[in-house]
Amino acid sequence: LMAMAKGVIEAIGLAQMFEEWGRPRKVEVRSDSSAAIGTVHRTGNGKLRHVRINDLWLQERAKEGSLAVTKVLGAENFADILTKDAAKGVRESLLQRVPFSFEVQQSQKQLRISLLETVQE
Repeated sequence: LMAMAKGVIEAIGLAQMFEEWGRPRKVEVRSDSSAAIGTVHRTGNGKLRHVRINDLWLQERAKEGSLAVTKVLGAENFADILTKDAAKGVRESLLQRVPFSFEVQQSQKQLRISLLETVQE
């Protein structure tokens, strides 16, 4: 839930920037955490322990419709590329769907990332 709250804060900032540019966007979060999704879709902390009340503002945003929270399977979650040691097949499958190319330059020990295509609206 804490990680989701931090991500939503960043997404809201980006959405506000796009709105200022005349291109409004709705904030949508995809998570593989059933517990976090369940917490966002209910009111209050229920039987949860050790939940910071400060993170429950997500419930209000979801209820008013300015935040959409949906389930994504762990095997389809792009965030797992950077946060977990995914199996080689899963990692390669996810990397093929990302609009970036990744090239490791062994001589300089650098990772070069290039945008392959523009993001469609």
